[in-house]
Amino acid sequence: EEYHKAWKSGGTCVESLRMQTRDNLERMVVIKAFIAVRVLGLRQGGISEETQNDSCEKILTPTEWKLLWVKLEGKPLPSQAPTLKWACLKLAKLGRWHDSKRTGCPGWVVMWDGWFRLQDMVEGYLVMKSLDQEI
Repeated sequence: EEYHKAWKSGGTCVESLRMQTRDNLERMVVIKAFIAVRVLGLRQGGISEETQNDSCEKILTPTEWKLLWVKLEGKPLPSQAPTLKWACLKLAKLGRWHDSKRTGCPGWVVMWDGWFRLQDMVEGYLVMKSLDQEI
């Protein structure tokens, strides 16, 4: 059930896709399913007591978690990747979620908002990195 929430709500909006051909629709559904699995893994991994202390590199690339760290922590990078719980909460914070006693765990909309903002940061970093090599 949580997978379908991740897949249908927030970022993928898979039910609202309008494509010219069935093949194009199938391709988009599959691509968005893979993205939904990553966001689901982050959210579920971050709130599950069994996995919340695992490394966030199970889901995020080193570039992704390092950019998230620099943006939200304002401290030097740690020697090891932070936990899944850290990544889940920080991604939600990037999506404008505010942790308080009454909010509970982050919802799908803030997770997707945080995911898209993180991907924009990664894209900007990669563009700047490629420019740096050319100059």
